Amino acid sequence: LEMMILYIPPDGSSGDQPLRSPSEKGGLVLEGEIVLSVGGVEAKLSEGDSFIFDGTSPHGFRNPSRAPAKVLWIISN
Repeated sequence: LEMMILYIPPDGSSGDQPLRSPSEKGGLVLEGEIVLSVGGVEAKLSEGDSFIFDGTSPHGFRNPSRAPAKVLWIISN
């Protein structure tokens, strides 16, 4: 497993192009909120919410708020 803490500034995102990788991904929102998009479906996640998804599906995230977000991001290799 690869684990990292992502710090996402207000209006920050993973970029304009969807991401894909041959792995399983998951995480936990530690602070703030993000919008996670997987396979064209969006979910608003707040502090304490967790997630898991197939990394081969097109995905990305953004922070729609005025406060920074902090996310524990986990990738299986």
